[in-house]
Amino acid sequence: MNGPDEPPASTAAGYERCAPRFVCFFSGSGGRGEMCAWEHDDAVWSEGDRACDWARKAAPRSVFDNGGADPKGFVHVAHFAANDFEDALGCVPRGARRDLALARPITSHIWATDC
Repeated sequence: MNGPDEPPASTAAGYERCAPRFVCFFSGSGGRGEMCAWEHDDAVWSEGDRACDWARKAAPRSVFDNGGADPKGFVHVAHFAANDFEDALGCVPRGARRDLALARPITSHIWATDC
């Protein structure tokens, strides 16, 4: 069963596993490995319905912002090294698929109007 922010199950591989309107972080480069996906902000990745267990130990190696249109412009995703959107690590523009080279794990993210 899928949780409230969990995309539908899929047989796709790589970045294609990331459902529309979601941001997805991957344990491997190029959208490979384990995936955690969110449709909304998350102030504490290690808690709640969408806890991302593998990211507690290692920083994600890739990301896909597959977010949809938003009337208020919240289409980019800023990610942080501390809970509650503190200690900014970077931002991913809408539609971007990229490998990450982070020295620290991500612990929170928020949808943003610009990067």
